[in-house]
Amino acid sequence: MDAVKEISPASQDYNLDLLENLPTKYMMYIGTCMKTMESDFRNCNADVIEEILTKKPVSRECCMKVVKAGKKCYMEIRK
Repeated sequence: MDAVKEISPASQDYNLDLLENLPTKYMMYIGTCMKTMESDFRNCNADVIEEILTKKPVSRECCMKVVKAGKKCYMEIRK
């Protein structure tokens, strides 16, 4: 799972460039989505990805956060 957490420098540059060019309104929407999932978004997100890749069960708490945010919101964050 550690390999999934690593980001190549080229990928990081691409991501930063992409983020800088996104519309402000869209970034506000993403921020609202992340707030909906509460402060533990990063840990929960890692758990969901690990579940997808390794079939390790996700906690009920993480599942509830994804459901609370909604599929569209969660998928936009993942993009």
